[in-house]
Amino acid sequence: MTSRALAAISVSVVFLSACASGQQSSSAGAAIVPAASRTAVSPAKHRVLGCYGTLGVEATPCPVRLTTKNGGSVTVSVSGPNVALSAVIASDCVGPGSVCNVTQIGYLQYDISSIPGKNKCGKAYVVFEGLTAKEVPVGTATVKVINYDC
Repeated sequence: MTSRALAAISVSVVFLSACASGQQSSSAGAAIVPAASRTAVSPAKHRVLGCYGTLGVEATPCPVRLTTKNGGSVTVSVSGPNVALSAVIASDCVGPGSVCNVTQIGYLQYDISSIPGKNKCGKAYVVFEGLTAKEVPVGTATVKVINYDC
């Protein structure tokens, strides 16, 4: 999946999330990077890294690097205002020969991993949706996964 296609999916999800929650969607460029991230890293650089969120939702760490040093496994946490639950809504890490595997290990935590010889080297993107305790969408967070442990 290209970054352009992933961006289109993310924007669509934001629009649908805003409609479903009764909130108005903000302008396209303003909410792509959470406010906390804007101060630490410029929005353009943050998007180049493949890490961005909408409406204050973020996933950390980002980018995710799967290496032999970390055993090919990294735990990613989703957070944001009023976020109590999360779900994977889009992922390149699906099917045989994919770059990585994603396993939910908590309400807001995911294990992103690689099995050497089974997963291929390369880049992938995973989009998480942050939800309230009543399962109302809050926003999305996209992480870039780079697999060196293959």
